[in-house]
Amino acid sequence: MEDIDVWRSAHHYMKRYGDDAPVRAAMRADTLLAAGDTEGFHVWQRIVAAINELGREKPSDSEPVN
Repeated sequence: MEDIDVWRSAHHYMKRYGDDAPVRAAMRADTLLAAGDTEGFHVWQRIVAAINELGREKPSDSEPVN
């Protein structure tokens, strides 16, 4: 899956599920892993990371700010 598609999926999940988006996406990843779909699991892991990044309110203390 292309990066842009990961970010689009993350944005869609955030709009649809709000604050529950990270948990729901992680549950989807777990379901895929339990079914033996490791590729799908890794894609959803990337989506979870993108959701967490999009949901951040401010940069971390060690992150440079322009």
